Amino acid sequence: MNGHTVLACCDRELIGRVLEQGELTVEIRASFYKQDEIDAGLLKELIAQADSANLFGKRSVAVAVKEGFIKQSNIIMIGGVPHAQIYKM
Repeated sequence: MNGHTVLACCDRELIGRVLEQGELTVEIRASFYKQDEIDAGLLKELIAQADSANLFGKRSVAVAVKEGFIKQSNIIMIGGVPHAQIYKM
């Protein structure tokens, strides 16, 4: 990806779930999201370092809001689960 860092993070209980919202379906696959379990402090650091981030779940998205990476208005719900994407320009 031309040296760009993409962070994908979700709350652990979402692994393996399929989220549906209207015609949109998102599968939270272990092969994409499950690598290391991290705490909020490390997530903050990783978001700060990443060029873009794809976040699912209450806790993961809450870190991005609390640390000022996104606003509450940037969050969408997919199947009742908070989702946010961050792109740094």
